[in-house]
Amino acid sequence: MVDILKGSKKSEEVHNPLVDSFTVSGKLKSSFKEISKILSAVSFLEVAPESNAINVAYVESRDINGKPYTFTLLRIKKEEASVVYSIPPNIAPNKRKLDVVRYFINILNLMGKNYQVETRLVFSLIEDAVKGLGELIDKESSKVYIEYDTMKKEVAQLRSKASSLKNQNEELKNKIYELKNQNEELTLKLSKFEAISDESLKTRLVEWIRDHSGKINIPEFSKVYNISEGRVEDVLNMMVTEGYLSAAR
Repeated sequence: MVDILKGSKKSEEVHNPLVDSFTVSGKLKSSFKEISKILSAVSFLEVAPESNAINVAYVESRDINGKPYTFTLLRIKKEEASVVYSIPPNIAPNKRKLDVVRYFINILNLMGKNYQVETRLVFSLIEDAVKGLGELIDKESSKVYIEYDTMKKEVAQLRSKASSLKNQNEELKNKIYELKNQNEELTLKLSKFEAISDESLKTRLVEWIRDHSGKINIPEFSKVYNISEGRVEDVLNMMVTEGYLSAAR
């Protein structure tokens, strides 16, 4: 068998791929020399004939050390053909097997009548690979549907939260307007409550004049009781007119 696993000197640690194989019964109809001539014409194939077999290597990729990583080894004997192939970790085993079976069928087509394999055996390989791939797809589909359902539920929850927040926001706005109106009403009531009536103002003016030897400093009085000077003067004039006070001469 072709020793394609020999590579350059090891420079870094590389994880070897998995390896699998299958064998089918066949029958040599011409000669290994003829088959070797046909397959050697394919540029990407490495063909190594032996006295009782032909080894065909197809290297799709190599690792960083130059060693074959993704490869297929076909050994053709007079009454059987065996295939050994690698399975990289980033490729599903069933998918890889289907690709290798397709490659094997292409080699059989190249050999034509020089080498024959029973059709039922080829169909069996295809059916087995497709079945495994179908199971993989079913699993992946189930996984996708589960993820989709989960995401759908999360989206529904987010929409519900968004709607709830929107309603809460509207309620908050209404509450703010309500509080604003209440505040305005309270401010109005407070201003009315704090406003001194004319009669109360007259009483305070009388008390102030009595306590200050019959005199009044209007700016000072206005500042103490937080009443405009104009209003104080108006009420004083009213009190003089009504006879409560008499202006000094």
